[in-house]
Amino acid sequence: MKLCLLCNTKYDDGLSVCQNDGAKLVSAGSDFLLDTVVNNKYYIDELVGKGSLGRVYKAHRVSDNSLVAIKVLRESLSNDAEALARFKREAQMLSIIEHPNIIAIYDSGETQTGELYFAAEYLAGKTLAAIISEKRCLTVSEAEPIFAQVFSALAEAHSHGFIHRDIKPTNIILVENGSEVTAKLLDFSLAKLPPLAMEDRVTKDGMLRGTPAYMSPEQCQSMEVDNLSDIYSLAVVVFETLTGSRPFYNKNSVITMHQQMNDAPPLMMAVRPDLHFCEELETLIQQCLSKNPTVRPRTVDEFWQKFTEACEAQRKISELEVAPIYAERPRAEAVNKLSPLEAFREADERRIVLEKILADEAKAKLPPELKQPKTLEADDSSLETIRLTKEELEAQRTTTVKEKEEHQSPQATDTVSSSEHGSLFLSVWQNELGRKVILGAVIAVLLIILVTTLLLTPIPGPSAP
Repeated sequence: MKLCLLCNTKYDDGLSVCQNDGAKLVSAGSDFLLDTVVNNKYYIDELVGKGSLGRVYKAHRVSDNSLVAIKVLRESLSNDAEALARFKREAQMLSIIEHPNIIAIYDSGETQTGELYFAAEYLAGKTLAAIISEKRCLTVSEAEPIFAQVFSALAEAHSHGFIHRDIKPTNIILVENGSEVTAKLLDFSLAKLPPLAMEDRVTKDGMLRGTPAYMSPEQCQSMEVDNLSDIYSLAVVVFETLTGSRPFYNKNSVITMHQQMNDAPPLMMAVRPDLHFCEELETLIQQCLSKNPTVRPRTVDEFWQKFTEACEAQRKISELEVAPIYAERPRAEAVNKLSPLEAFREADERRIVLEKILADEAKAKLPPELKQPKTLEADDSSLETIRLTKEELEAQRTTTVKEKEEHQSPQATDTVSSSEHGSLFLSVWQNELGRKVILGAVIAVLLIILVTTLLLTPIPGPSAP
């Protein structure tokens, strides 16, 4: 079966030209819009996407050659009153809303073959879903500029009374223009005014409209929805963008909806323990994912204000994680410049200075009455008894020293010397620099002993036959 696109006359496969107007015939089962002009306005270049409701083509205006996107209702739905109403409603809503972050619509009508279409701006970019898939997740600093535009677009839709009902990453497209990235909110095919939000929430086959992984609990239960349902869906998108995972997901849509209605949402930290999320951000997302709509922020603007505050808190955590935990320590070369004896002496000097500083600080904290030395009060007789002349003191000191030298054995001298060296060693070992020097010296001595042993060991000659 072949078809004339100008007069819509059907012919057998044997003919190639229309008998009425001479136009080239195309196969009725093929995509006959390709390489055709819709309503003498738009030349169809290629098919770029398909959805449950229609097909999307890349096209250009005949008048100025500018790119446009043409969305056409699926041929199989041309007699479906419900689908026709949804398609017309999307075109109508997009014509009402004018916002830089919502896809713009230029025109609507019917093709030569009677299919509904509308022409919208062509967006050459990637969906947020594709970005998440490539990068696994985005940082707060990467996500915040994107969500600033998405929040603004959704707030504008809500200001007109529209409920989107299908907020998800595949309906957010990011278009690069130099160094700037523009986010656009797409697909208002499920959007409704609140008084009509109860309508069309279930298909004729009994299937709920929406995407289960992003649907609010009330939407999963076929209840009346309002802007709070969109806030829930938007929070799911934020959760997925920052973690790379959805709060609830199962290949079985029924299980996913059951989770949305009954299970407590997980913390983002539980999904991505390798990432550290601040308490403010976790609390906000938990509020937005509450089963009780009244717990969620009342408006998108309120959600955005709290989200920016949480992002600021999150950035502070990220800065702390990036900063080094410990200050840079002196390099090993600085230690190698000191000999072991110099290192011991330097460590001991540092210990003495430190002890003096600590003593001065302790003295400064004493009460005034304890800082002044107390004098002994005694009568004249007592003073006479304890008063010694300079000569007597000197004589007594000399006698004591001689007696000590006469009675002190070499073993005792060695003991005192060892004690002093032990005290010095302990003070050096307590210093990190000293420890490094001691260990280095020990290793050096062991290497010297090893090399000396190898050099002094005679090499056996060849054995006699």
